Amino acid sequence: MKMCISAILVILSSLSLNAQNKSSQDEKKGYVGLSIGVNIPSGGFGNNTDVGYTFNVNGGYLLHKRIGIAATYYTSDLSTSFHGLPNYYDDDDDANFSLKGFMVGPLFSYPIKQTPFTVDAKLLVGMSHGELPDHYEYLHNSKEDFNAFSYGGGISFKWNCIPQVALSLNYDLISMRPNLDRKSYWQTPNQVAQLGKHSFTNSLISIGGAYRF
Repeated sequence: MKMCISAILVILSSLSLNAQNKSSQDEKKGYVGLSIGVNIPSGGFGNNTDVGYTFNVNGGYLLHKRIGIAATYYTSDLSTSFHGLPNYYDDDDDANFSLKGFMVGPLFSYPIKQTPFTVDAKLLVGMSHGELPDHYEYLHNSKEDFNAFSYGGGISFKWNCIPQVALSLNYDLISMRPNLDRKSYWQTPNQVAQLGKHSFTNSLISIGGAYRF
């Protein structure tokens, strides 16, 4: 039994050293990856939006040894509830809310020495597009959408399991202030409340894989 356990430990150690050697000998400059996870919204408008799922496409290329450029495309499906607003709307009347965006920025990559692991950090700016539910009366049965300047950053913990493939755990934070003007107001017999601009922050937590080149 002890010999069997010892043999297994030796094999695992050999595989680990082999992966480390490959990761150090076969350093890659670029990657393209896919990930899926959850979007946790917060902020003024985010407080009326429930947790949903997100699908992300990430890419990056090192222009220098540790510094490069990164790009992210994300698309999220959320649910809006508008709790706490005038009783003109039903608080339980949730509806799907789509959000997507494209962002770019600098990439900073830090390989952990003598291991097949890498930590990537990035700063991002770009544009996001949202589409609100279309069945509220104040939208006249047509979708209200918005485009908003977005900014944020992200961090990824990658395991370069083989030279061409990495598995990753990702966290991205994306903030914006969408302008929900003209149609985006609530009317009661004694009140008209215009929404205007509200903060909207999205925390994207995802897992996925990437092709390294």
